[in-house]
Amino acid sequence: MQQGRQQGEAYLLIRLLQRRFGEIPQNLEENILHLPVERLEDLGLALLDFDTLTDLDNWLHP
Repeated sequence: MQQGRQQGEAYLLIRLLQRRFGEIPQNLEENILHLPVERLEDLGLALLDFDTLTDLDNWLHP
């Protein structure tokens, strides 16, 4: 059940990021797909402040 939630949240966030920035590099998508639910929830809020994919990359790799 938890895995299904994690996967669903990850795919939703990827779609939101694609809508905002266009194509997302494969390595960033894979990083998102492997985040735990808690980090996905944090990403959902953080992406509102991203101006570029570099912001996403910096968030994923602090």
